[in-house]
Amino acid sequence: MKMTVLYSIRPFLAHKWQQFKRTIFRLKTKFVVGREPASKISTVNSKVSQAGRCIYSEPEGLCDGTKPLHPKEHYLPAGLGNFRDDVRLRDYICIGCQEKFSKFEEVFMHHGPEAFFRHMIGVSGRKKSRKKNIFYEPTAGMSPLTVVAQVPGEDWTGLWQIEGVSKGSLMKQLVFRNQQNTDIHLALRPGKLAKDFARFRKVHKPLRLIAWVCDPKEEAEIDLVCADFLKGTRSEPQKLPAEGENIEGQMLAAISIPYLQAIAKIAFHYVLAHFPFTGLEPEFDDIKRFIYTGAEYERFVQWGNEPFIEQLKDPRTVSSYWCHLLSAQYDTNTVESRMQFFSGPQVRPLVWRVMLGASPNQVIGTHAKGFSYRYFDKADEEGYVGVMTPLAPAISESNSLRVK
Repeated sequence: MKMTVLYSIRPFLAHKWQQFKRTIFRLKTKFVVGREPASKISTVNSKVSQAGRCIYSEPEGLCDGTKPLHPKEHYLPAGLGNFRDDVRLRDYICIGCQEKFSKFEEVFMHHGPEAFFRHMIGVSGRKKSRKKNIFYEPTAGMSPLTVVAQVPGEDWTGLWQIEGVSKGSLMKQLVFRNQQNTDIHLALRPGKLAKDFARFRKVHKPLRLIAWVCDPKEEAEIDLVCADFLKGTRSEPQKLPAEGENIEGQMLAAISIPYLQAIAKIAFHYVLAHFPFTGLEPEFDDIKRFIYTGAEYERFVQWGNEPFIEQLKDPRTVSSYWCHLLSAQYDTNTVESRMQFFSGPQVRPLVWRVMLGASPNQVIGTHAKGFSYRYFDKADEEGYVGVMTPLAPAISESNSLRVK
């Protein structure tokens, strides 16, 4: 009989929480938590491959195996920060595959739900990486992350930029309304409106312009690009919401194929870092094809709300600190992983389940490992933003799980 392992982690606090459901995050309070970027990292644990070639050189048709091997690959994207006691993979993948995977990790970091939480609590990645405004700038051709809320005193909704845990400001934008009386928003990027608006009109039509938010010097660009919408009329100056006013909004984040490829890659490489597999076992050929091509995601990646931390099974409970929760297990039949990113005081994020394939090993029982990647209040002297600590499984008499 197959058993799913549940983990125990302490401490957790029981209180009301504001729910995050796939594409929605509710926002009410005003509080800012800062986090310093990493500046110095000491030596880290490494697991070294003995294969002498990139694991994606098998099956045929993926990596050609001609590029040098990567000396220190993160299974958690580096943009989430460096965690003390975490493990790096040495010589498992080549530089070419790392460059390929970095493209869909960019989507994970800047376009999915994790992008919002990363921005919200101030997690910084590599110092050399350009800081990106996820509310204005597209990622891999996809629209920016959006937070939509009613504008106080107006009959239209607007785009909001979040600053800190739950403080926000109205963005520069144009607000249109379609024939179904639904507000459609376009973030205003000065100097790029003509290009952005041309792309926008191909998707959304017919429309009428009902409001815009901008600096006075940017009105000329709006007049020029949106002349057929304005038709010689001008709106009255809009009064911006007062500072300290409470706003309730929705965060909208798309779940795209590149995002799911990043999820699968994190899960697979986590398993390689913590279990006795080489990554070249034929049982992993299909998951590697998905990571490489994005085909047939339904076979490999699922999302839901069922926690794998025992204390989180109480719907009133959330973590008392910000952390990532990663686990994996295998038995004689299958290998799978479960993960939760940015579990924290305000939210219960999605639980990801990744089916990695048939088990390469004929074993008795279920072999499992789980870890918490807990953020510090600020980076330590060596530049670590947090620490990796093991999760403890505990089995009750009925093969369910309890706190140890």
